[in-house]
Amino acid sequence: MGYDEPTLMIWNEEQAQAFFTRATMAVGLCMLIGPLWVLEFIDGPLQRLGVITAFIMLFLFLLSVATTASPIESLAGTAG
Repeated sequence: MGYDEPTLMIWNEEQAQAFFTRATMAVGLCMLIGPLWVLEFIDGPLQRLGVITAFIMLFLFLLSVATTASPIESLAGTAG
């Protein structure tokens, strides 16, 4: 059994920060505008409520995974 040496990746910190800032902004923008477009094409009130609930839950999940916020802070951010 051989030993695989771990790969060392060195990032330019400024480039990494710029990339993650752009990615966060893109995801946030999609989370704000996406539900509006989806709701435009859905007729029933239960389906609309389902879409709203799904986007809220997705936002809460992403907030809790992508940040170091505590659960109560993630919930407060989602409620805001």
